[in-house]
Amino acid sequence: MGASPQTSVYICSKCKRRPAFYNRAYSGEYLCKKCFVRAIYRKAVETIKRYKLINYGERVGVAVSGGKDSLSLPNLIGEYIRPKILHSYIN
Repeated sequence: MGASPQTSVYICSKCKRRPAFYNRAYSGEYLCKKCFVRAIYRKAVETIKRYKLINYGERVGVAVSGGKDSLSLPNLIGEYIRPKILHSYIN
């Protein structure tokens, strides 16, 4: 779906409701913030499953530096494996 004739605001290609936040050039999709985050998480979970990066019963340690990429990882892993927090350390 493209921009409306009066404005250059694109509508999300997935939900078709919210204004686009990101243009995925390789697929031609326009995604709103919610659909963009959902698509990134879905792609990451598919990669974890495809390459068997995390298996049932394994413990996973995550180090966080405070950057946006580093802070996204624990959230993603939490969505994927629903972990128990065993230890946390803040420096």
